[in-house]
Amino acid sequence: MNTDVIIGAATAIAGAGVTGLIQYVTFARSSRQRQRARIGDAADAFGGALIDYRRPIYAKADDARKGIDPSVGRDTRWDGRSVVTKALQRLLRVSAGARGASELARVAREAAAVTFALNDAATEVADAVRGHASAERLAEAEEALREVGDEARRLDEQLLAAAARATGGA
Repeated sequence: MNTDVIIGAATAIAGAGVTGLIQYVTFARSSRQRQRARIGDAADAFGGALIDYRRPIYAKADDARKGIDPSVGRDTRWDGRSVVTKALQRLLRVSAGARGASELARVAREAAAVTFALNDAATEVADAVRGHASAERLAEAEEALREVGDEARRLDEQLLAAAARATGGA
């Protein structure tokens, strides 16, 4: 009879251990999935913020070409820069410790820096147009704006790829 009690107690303990292990594995998997989802959401928000910030920058250069004062959208550009910075901080915070986080952080920082440099290039175009610079100077400023824009789009693709790796394609 003691053997039956011992076997029953051992079975209950083993069952509880297996149940606890299953719960732990389920929780760990769920936690990783939630982190991947947060990284994906943060990367998406950051990419969207970059694109939304670029629109008024290109509009600044276009406005200068049309003779409109480029300072008109200054508040929009300033707000956009703030949104980009906050989205970058959130992405870095959410992805910390995740697989592929260092590459994602590197690409995200570079994308933000290039996007901010795009504003400088647009300012150069606007200054060249307003200052009635030589055709050569204006062409140089336009070319610099195109190059920085191309680099920003290239980094968008790299950001997407890095985010996919960090989320495991989720």
